[in-house]
Amino acid sequence: MPPVATGRPVRPAAASREDALALGTELFLQGERVDVKAVAQELGLARATMHRWFGTRDAFIGEVLAALGEERLTAIRQDTPGSGARALLACFDRFNRELAGTKGSVCCSRRSRSVPFAS
Repeated sequence: MPPVATGRPVRPAAASREDALALGTELFLQGERVDVKAVAQELGLARATMHRWFGTRDAFIGEVLAALGEERLTAIRQDTPGSGARALLACFDRFNRELAGTKGSVCCSRRSRSVPFAS
């Protein structure tokens, strides 16, 4: 079946999904607010494109954090001697200690202690 013509001109994307993630990562690592609208504008994308790619701001930031975490775990694993359960536990122990020591983590844990759980 041939593609259906919509009457709208097809314009190549100004940037890729990977470009959006790279810019989001850069902003996050610089301690800047990760604003989806600003990322879209910077890359010449429509907000609708960002929404189609990531859904929500939380999902976008989640992908940024997941990629950073995976990258860090890979580096820790390469630096950890041994294999098996001991090496796995050593990797996760180091990763968790690094994560717990970050400014963002300390800030979040303080905030979560001051806000009671909703029942």
